[in-house]
Amino acid sequence: MQNLGHAQVAAGQPRIALLRATAAAAIWRRLNAYYWLAQAFDQAATAAELLGRSADVAHARTEAGLARSQIT
Repeated sequence: MQNLGHAQVAAGQPRIALLRATAAAAIWRRLNAYYWLAQAFDQAATAAELLGRSADVAHARTEAGLARSQIT
């Protein structure tokens, strides 16, 4: 799902990329896969930035940082 999100960003479709990143984050969170959770939030931040959604960018970056702090 994340690779599709990267492709969507590259194709100029950040709305779809944001949806895919959000869906991926939900999956990774349930699996406690913190590395991939952080990657999903990084992707969400990139897509949100392209959409000009600064609050979503800040939220995604915060969540990515929290996920990284859980990596052991």
